[in-house]
Amino acid sequence: MTMTVINILIKDDVTCRKYYLYDPTNETAGVFVPAQILYDAFRGKYHNATGVITLLFIIWESFFFGGLSITTSAARVVYVLSRDEGIPFSSIWRKVHLKHKVPSNAVWLCAVICILLGFPILKVNVVFTAITSICTIR
Repeated sequence: MTMTVINILIKDDVTCRKYYLYDPTNETAGVFVPAQILYDAFRGKYHNATGVITLLFIIWESFFFGGLSITTSAARVVYVLSRDEGIPFSSIWRKVHLKHKVPSNAVWLCAVICILLGFPILKVNVVFTAITSICTIR
């Protein structure tokens, strides 16, 4: 359901439009709701979007480094299981790079699996909620 409510505020002969969330004429059109909330808050308070960009960059960094640590942990698990011949094609996943001393095949396997699991997020937003819910189960 989308709302098409637009308030027009008139101040000093200047027309200012205030766009609401889920408004089809809005730039984000309800797709990036948290970003829109932060944008509205910073734009309304400071009349500038620099703080939003900084805050969203910090949030993006936390997601990136969290994903990187998950991929690293998964690669270590794949390496250990393949070293003990506990997974299929273990001879491929247990090879360690001579120069870097890293099980690069296991890292690439985990990276590809993460990318494949992340593709549905591009089309359906519920997938992100489902994946994070599964990851928080103890």
